[in-house]
Amino acid sequence: MKTITKRLLAWTVCLSCTLIPLAGCGGDSAADGSTQGGEDAVTIGFTNMADTDVFCKYTMDRFVEQAEAKGWTVNTADAELDTLKQIQQVNNFITAEVDAIVIEAVDYEAIVPGIEAANDAGIPVICLICDAAGGDFVYIGSDNYQCGQAQAEFYAERLPENAKIVYMSGTPGLNHTTLRHDGFFENFNRDDVEVLAELSGNFEREEGMQIMQDWIQAYPEIDGVVCANDQMALGAIQALKAAGRLDGVIVCGVDATEDGMQAIKDGELAGSMLYNGIVQAENAIDTIEKILAGQEVEDRIISPFELVTAENVDQYSQEIYGKTF
Repeated sequence: MKTITKRLLAWTVCLSCTLIPLAGCGGDSAADGSTQGGEDAVTIGFTNMADTDVFCKYTMDRFVEQAEAKGWTVNTADAELDTLKQIQQVNNFITAEVDAIVIEAVDYEAIVPGIEAANDAGIPVICLICDAAGGDFVYIGSDNYQCGQAQAEFYAERLPENAKIVYMSGTPGLNHTTLRHDGFFENFNRDDVEVLAELSGNFEREEGMQIMQDWIQAYPEIDGVVCANDQMALGAIQALKAAGRLDGVIVCGVDATEDGMQAIKDGELAGSMLYNGIVQAENAIDTIEKILAGQEVEDRIISPFELVTAENVDQYSQEIYGKTF
């Protein structure tokens, strides 16, 4: 896999200019990359896509926990799904001369000027769980096309003959929305299955519930509800339960959130594709450590989605959330 070379050199030179004059001013860095305080302590800027997004917030919180355990300082900001606000947050981090910037990007293309501004300032950028179209950065996340492909395989195996399904997509225009959608429809190979409708629920539980209510009124038979995240899946389940139509309907989400795993344990959600926020945060911390130490790093660090079902939910809930439901 391609590694960062020219970019790493530029970052290393910049960091050396910043850190060398401070070496005799107190505040030692431990061998494991943790800091003991002082002027050379590591400060990270973290701009989150939206704190209202359960998975994005969870991943940010795991990053902050791991960073603070090393003695780092993390300054967080909530972009609230506003690209202009997110770019301003990046500019604020640049002005503050942070050591690295972590971005959970609102928009795949629109975030590029922010990344390039950080590049010009010599500050390394991590795009965490959300990819970007340009600029120099390390992408740490999973393959969202593979997520959709895995959902296609899940439904192909479980749907009855001549089934009817609906598809609930994420926020239009977001890169991972497109990849999950295309991964599903380009790999779903059941010609007997009819797709009744597809609409965007914007990754929100309330919108998922409202869309499902409309579909319940429009379609007397629905065998499967494919959802691009758990929040929409849980909203769909709420509507199906209220209408007395949940039995026999296969609902699968993405993220394997805590509420999602609870729904799997309760027998309401058939499955969810785990986007492991702990692993993503660990990979981000490790990558920043290597960059600050002047080491080469890969420019794309990918971990696979993992299918959580009733058969393994206890294992995953203990691993991710420290408990079984």
